[in-house]
Amino acid sequence: MFGLNRKKHAHEPCYTYDEGWTIEAFTCSDCGQSHLSAVCFVLEHGAAKAIARLGHYGHQLYDEVYFEISFGDFSEDNTAWTGNVTFMVRLGYIDEKVGEAFSLCDPPHPAEPDSIFGTTLTREQGLQDNHIDDLWRIVDFIVLSPEYHGFVEQATDRQSAHDNKD
Repeated sequence: MFGLNRKKHAHEPCYTYDEGWTIEAFTCSDCGQSHLSAVCFVLEHGAAKAIARLGHYGHQLYDEVYFEISFGDFSEDNTAWTGNVTFMVRLGYIDEKVGEAFSLCDPPHPAEPDSIFGTTLTREQGLQDNHIDDLWRIVDFIVLSPEYHGFVEQATDRQSAHDNKD
């Protein structure tokens, strides 16, 4: 996992994106600054597997990317979104010893009630959830994709332009 070069086996997932990424600016309710977000739909063997929402937060010393990865039944028949769950993953600076790393974290804000994203899991709930292995596989797929690198580059360029205005 996480970019290791190894042979794929027949039982390993085959992920693709359903259409392209939607990237747009948003204003953070906590800091009031404008950042970029992205939404993508991940398919496994052509079937809906997850919805990923990413938020890039540029800071003076380091950047953070938050990944909200939702699993469940996204069909139009499941209007109550029962059984759907969302994990929160942070990519960012941990400390001097670790540097940057991925970590499962508590969500700063829960998903809206009755939304397609279902129940927003705490870190502890996420560690116990049966989607945890799929979560890390999908995070791996996303961060190794050219779409992700384009998103981060666009967000970093945007942040640099903002910082140079100050």
